[in-house]
Amino acid sequence: MICLETYIAVQAQSWEDLETKMRDAAQLYFQSFGTDAIERGEYMRMAPLSYRLLWSFRSVFLGLTKLISEPLRATYDPLHARLQFA
Repeated sequence: MICLETYIAVQAQSWEDLETKMRDAAQLYFQSFGTDAIERGEYMRMAPLSYRLLWSFRSVFLGLTKLISEPLRATYDPLHARLQFA
């Protein structure tokens, strides 16, 4: 997993471990800054443009692939008046 705004990257075997590692890495990263630096946005360390473009392209491609390959199903929950797509 990579955070495109801070360029923090972690790897793990499971989603739960990945979330824990990313949370820990982000906390350590932000602890290295003072309050004033965070308010000024000095923590921003953008990932290289090639990573951001690749991530955007991959996300759009995977989203379109899912829409094309699987029929879109919708269910309506009358109790909560919600339409949900699956």
